[in-house]
Amino acid sequence: MNNNTSSQYWFTIEPYVYVSVGKNAALLYNTLDGNTIPVKQQKIRKLIGDLYRKDNCGVILLTGNHIDDKDMQSFIIDLRNKFMGDIIDTSLSSGKPVQLMPKLNLQTDIKRLKQDEFRSTGEHIMQYLQETTVHFDNKINADTYCKFLSQIPRWNKLRLVNLWDYEQRNTLMNFLILSSVMTVIITPYDKITVQNLSLINIDIFKLHIIIDFPADMQQLHEAWTVLSGQKCPAQFVFKIASDKDYEQSEIIIDQYNIKDYKLEPVYTGNNLSFFEKNIFLTEEDILSEPLSMREIFARQALNTFDFGKIHVMSNGDVHANLNQPVLGNINTHNIQEIVYKEMNEGKSWLRIRDQKPCTDCIYQYLCPSPSNYEIAIGKPNLCHVVENK
Repeated sequence: MNNNTSSQYWFTIEPYVYVSVGKNAALLYNTLDGNTIPVKQQKIRKLIGDLYRKDNCGVILLTGNHIDDKDMQSFIIDLRNKFMGDIIDTSLSSGKPVQLMPKLNLQTDIKRLKQDEFRSTGEHIMQYLQETTVHFDNKINADTYCKFLSQIPRWNKLRLVNLWDYEQRNTLMNFLILSSVMTVIITPYDKITVQNLSLINIDIFKLHIIIDFPADMQQLHEAWTVLSGQKCPAQFVFKIASDKDYEQSEIIIDQYNIKDYKLEPVYTGNNLSFFEKNIFLTEEDILSEPLSMREIFARQALNTFDFGKIHVMSNGDVHANLNQPVLGNINTHNIQEIVYKEMNEGKSWLRIRDQKPCTDCIYQYLCPSPSNYEIAIGKPNLCHVVENK
């Protein structure tokens, strides 16, 4: 590094480095290896902020006075050692270098969607629909369900809840078999019977078997015996609300040698301490696995838990998230109208970390998207990094 104070340098950060500038600090995050450089000095934080102004295009000019600053020297050495950026003597270039800045296409799609008429975007936005969950009782005729489900894209994942209580399930399942829609049947373990499983075509159906606690071990054993006699693929979903539930789930997993399972925390209103201990994130949790630039940008634009998903309730009402308002009803709206409404004015697919205290935190978009747990608990952030004041 040339210490001549008359020298000038172009300063740039690599395009694979995500930069977060918070209220009192900044963070540089290498999306290739997960390395970070926290920045607490306000003069360097301001410099990084200037770097990402639109008119600077990711490159700014440093004078020799900048380079002679000890804090800046230490920062640049760290930046170079971690392959996250560099300085270039201006005498080595004929003009200001150009740095390509990454951009998420969805941001453009959303902007266009809010400006264009429905007729020009209706078909285009259907690419975003990825999962449809249908909640059954006996209020709606199977033909209505079939008509609605015939509109979903072929890549859509279909999830059926309370199917065994639906009297016209045979009609519905025959339709699904003929249309070859990949389908997950969500069922409590006490509904695993020979009669119910006889309806399943193993080529397109998979079971998600819900286990609540305390579990009836005799009933669970009977369900396992029935399931073992069938060849339908299944995943066990353990609903965990306490350390005791977790311990019992481990016993069940070991006893039956279950390979395909998922532990799903449940907030009861009385187990906040369990969530604070096991679910709330620390800085170490947030930085535990490298995130790609696309993953980070996605969290800036959409909710990675909810995006692309809808729920059809037993009365035909459709929600993107069960905690959010109704988007339409399958008796009166087609699926394009429903998807368009959620993309244009909904509160679920585009729910991001844009509330305090997350907006002041350098980990704002390194954290997962807001989930239903934040809604249930009544806190915008479930972490030990920034207190919600």
